[in-house]
Parts: sequence; C-alpha cells; structure tokens
Amino acid sequence: MTFQLLIYPDFTLLFPIKKIGSGMHFAVIGSLARINGELDKSLLARLDTLYTVGFYSAALRCIDIIMLPVIALLDSSLVRFFREGEKGIYHVLILTRKIIIIPLIFTLLGGLTLPILANLLPLILGSSFNESATVLNWLIFLPSVFVLRYFVVWIAYATQHENLTTRIYLLAIFTNLGISINLIPKIGWRGTVIAIYSSEVTMILFLIFSIWVAESNIKRKWFYSK
Repeated sequence: MTFQLLIYPDFTLLFPIKKIGSGMHFAVIGSLARINGELDKSLLARLDTLYTVGFYSAALRCIDIIMLPVIALLDSSLVRFFREGEKGIYHVLILTRKIIIIPLIFTLLGGLTLPILANLLPLILGSSFNESATVLNWLIFLPSVFVLRYFVVWIAYATQHENLTTRIYLLAIFTNLGISINLIPKIGWRGTVIAIYSSEVTMILFLIFSIWVAESNIKRKWFYSK
C-alpha cells in the first residue's frame, strides 16, 4: 500500500478539490461583503463632499457599536450552524429560530435608542457633527436588517449554498452601486442610506428564494432517484 502510494500518489488527499472550492467561495464572499460595506463611503466621497463622509461615518460607528456584541454572539454559533447543516436545512431552521430572537430584540432596542444617542453626538464630537444626528434617525432599523442578513447568509453556508451567496452578494453590490450613483447627486447621504437598505433587503429576499428553490430541487432529485 505504501509502495503504491509512492508510485501513484493520490494528490486529492493533499489538495481536496471540493474543499478548495468551498474555501475559495468563503474567501470571495468575505471580500464581497467588505466591498459592499465600504462602497457607500467611497461613493459618497466621490459624488459628494468629504465633510459629508465625515459625519456619515461617525453615525455608522454608532451602528458598529450596537452590532459588536451581536456579531460576537453570532460568530460563536457558527460551528453549531455547520453541525446542524449536516443533518439538513430543517435542523438549521430550528437552530435559527432558537438563536435569532435575542439578537433581533437587542438590535431593535438598540435602534430605538439611536435618536437619544443622536442628540448626544454633537455634544461629544462637536457641533460640526450635527448632521450625524439626522443620519442616525435614518439608521434605526439597520442593525436589525443586518441581523436578518447574517442569519440568512449562515443558513446558506450551513446548507452548502456558498455559490448562491457569492452571486447574490454581487447582485447586492450592483444594487448598492446603481442606487447610490443615481441618488447621491440628488439627495446626498440619504441616497446612500436608501442604497444600503435596498441592497441588504435585496440580498435577504433573493437568498431566501434561492435557498428555497435549491432545497426543493434537491428533494425532488432525491425523490425520483428512489
């Protein structure tokens, strides 16, 4: 056996093609998520003023603060998602139903505190950040939308639909790009906020629909192969 492996080595043991493909999808998805997250500020700097980027970025930092404990909780649950994914999508959905309540309630409450935080921002950062308070009032529901997107993406991961996630991330980026280019010159940072909400909701809805279609096809193929 050892001699045979030396003469005819099985390189699939060293380079499992399927796992490399999955790893590439995760790497690409991570890059696309980063691009989608930074696209708004880049376009705002290009199509508006750096002053606008400054107070808009300050408002987004408040969203990041709300999301920090939520992301920590969700990251700690990722292994459980993959474990349940081996049993099938229904087990993943049961786990999602158990976990999603706390992050959703936390982000909804956090979002509702944003108007209070908005009044404090100019006192903390200075009067030049008065506009940040207005931006925060537009971002009340963004943390909850982020939570929904996280869970839908992880359902796709756990059920091995990374290829769908990659395509839909691209769709979300183009949605964000198209809306931002059209609206930022007309209504400034408000166009950016509309673009973010639109791209996030697009991703959530298309992923849910795509996973549902893919899982239905898998079950249909399994049924006819019996």
